[in-house]
Amino acid sequence: AFGCRVITYSVSGKNSSDCAEQVDFDTLLKESDFLSLHCPLSDITENLIDEAALSKMKKTAILINVARGPVVNQEALYKALTEGWIAGAGLDVLTKEPISVDNPLDKIKDSGKLIITPHLAWASVEARTRCVEENYKNVEAFLAGTPRNVVTNRKEKKMEKIASFTIDHIKLEPGVYVSRKDHVGSEVITTFDLRMTSPNDEPVMNTAEMHTIEHLAATFLRNHNEYKDKTVYFGPMGCRTGFYLLLAGDYESKDIVPLMVEMYEFIRDFKGEVPGAKAKDCGNYLDMNLGMANYLARKYLDNVLYNIDEKHLIYPQ
Repeated sequence: AFGCRVITYSVSGKNSSDCAEQVDFDTLLKESDFLSLHCPLSDITENLIDEAALSKMKKTAILINVARGPVVNQEALYKALTEGWIAGAGLDVLTKEPISVDNPLDKIKDSGKLIITPHLAWASVEARTRCVEENYKNVEAFLAGTPRNVVTNRKEKKMEKIASFTIDHIKLEPGVYVSRKDHVGSEVITTFDLRMTSPNDEPVMNTAEMHTIEHLAATFLRNHNEYKDKTVYFGPMGCRTGFYLLLAGDYESKDIVPLMVEMYEFIRDFKGEVPGAKAKDCGNYLDMNLGMANYLARKYLDNVLYNIDEKHLIYPQ
């Protein structure tokens, strides 16, 4: 810590580390010469450093943000820097990256007051050198028969292929398929494969539109008069070519086609704020693309659901 006295404040209150003196937020603001932020973005930490917080800091203090951009209110920081409330700031993150033309911080050209780096605070020469050296040592140790940094020493066990990996994805086309049926006590859980794009043929869907579809579909299903109590899970496939839907009950693919038409029409026509697209409600709320979700739902309806045939209801052999 370069000989400095180190004090810390935990926003969540869960950090019980004894490596530094724990203080309350006001004390942190008033006593810090260098205030460095390392917290995740949440409903609690968004705009944590606002005008009220900045006004309590020393005029000689330096603010450093290597957490998330929205933790610091950009307008408030601009005012604090231009009016001399604090001495300066170093930012590795911004509310919007790269910096937008309407961000007031873009007006500050004095590097003595403000330095902005492009989200690469981790990438010091020392950090990158250590990464290379550690990788070299790991390979060297492995070849010498003395592995280091081993995550597990358990004896390797041959794993059987799971059901979804036995499907011929070269022949698989967009459709609605029963992936598997599981028995939980006396209940049957049916897993559906809602395949929206042709695997290894069409481009996969991007995470933003898949995330949006997930939020909309889950909201639709959990509010459906008939299926809300039968919906176990709705979520994306890792390969980003479709979604899995789990329903309580013994179903065939054709049984849920009307439900899927209704659901994807809801997604196709949805406008406005996506349900749950807030920092408090979602772990990655900025990764959304409603326009593309509308488009993909329309495509799935027009190309698959509206005129679906037997070929696209049963997995290819």
